[in-house]
Amino acid sequence: GTAYGLGAVACAGADQLGRAQVLLESAWDAALSVPTSALARCLTAVPTSNSQHWQWALFMMQSLQRRSLKVPLTFCNSAIDALAQAGRWQQAFSVLDGMRTGGLDNNLEMPDVISFNAALSACDRAAQ
Repeated sequence: GTAYGLGAVACAGADQLGRAQVLLESAWDAALSVPTSALARCLTAVPTSNSQHWQWALFMMQSLQRRSLKVPLTFCNSAIDALAQAGRWQQAFSVLDGMRTGGLDNNLEMPDVISFNAALSACDRAAQ
């Protein structure tokens, strides 16, 4: 799983998100464990200026959920922040609400101050 994770990091950093996604899904389909550190680097390797950044952040979060893997708080916060930067305040609040109300059932951690600040930033950017 480590090799797949590192390959995905390299692809994500080179703006090859489709290839990174294929590598991660191949690892998970083969029941390989991709280290959380590699997943975190996959998430942060994509520049926030990339128009697909918010989609990538949601993909990472939802992929872990679908596989009943714990979604680190940093992933949720990154997803909220990416959605805020893309002006998608409703989706940002949906992630926050999922953390708040269904947290452990959805393999999500409870939100922290960073989660709430990122959601507020989403509203501010969208003037909501």
